[in-house]
Amino acid sequence: MSRNSCCVARIAVASRDTSLVELVERTLADAETEVSLLAYGDGRLADVAVPQPDVVLLDRATLAEISRGMRLVRRRWPTTPIVVLSARDERDCARLLDEGADDVCVAGSFLVTSRLHAMARRARTLNAERRITVGDVVLDREHRRVWCAGDEVNLSPREYDVLSCLVHYAPRVVGRQTLTDFVWGVTTTARPNTVEVYVGYLRRKLARSRQVAIETVRRAGYLLAQP
Repeated sequence: MSRNSCCVARIAVASRDTSLVELVERTLADAETEVSLLAYGDGRLADVAVPQPDVVLLDRATLAEISRGMRLVRRRWPTTPIVVLSARDERDCARLLDEGADDVCVAGSFLVTSRLHAMARRARTLNAERRITVGDVVLDREHRRVWCAGDEVNLSPREYDVLSCLVHYAPRVVGRQTLTDFVWGVTTTARPNTVEVYVGYLRRKLARSRQVAIETVRRAGYLLAQP
């Protein structure tokens, strides 16, 4: 069964401590929260090349060069909260916060599970606020991400803008000129069939949807419809 991508929280963990990873999964992994692992190399966080998570957890105890790891995450995902687990003591917490962590937990603290739950709740709430749902298609306006029938769909910037325009006007018909102005700008001269080409690309990528279809309205434009 597909999850509701509009409110699912995606948590990424960087840790070599299997017991810590199991604690995070046991605490958070359910129908509303996905937990995944970030790549490691020689104790260092590898170049991050996965879809943007809602929260990143970094294990202070097993991640070499924790400051570098935080910088790498921040450079890749500037708005994603970073939570450092297994800090040594309160002084270490203060240093990590000063260096860019959004939250820090001391190793062995009984508050870890409660803070993990609170973090996931915040992520789900934010997702519900910034994501628009039309049938089984979900559009994340802040991060320009799209899900269809529960799975993430990779769209080009132009394809995303076409979908964003259709979603913005739904359930009304969007004229070709309106789409052209929205996606390419009023000062750009697009080729006559450019809109048709990108609508075709978008239709193929959303073909798995059972609840949404892009319909052509003769002499009027396009409609994001829910049959």
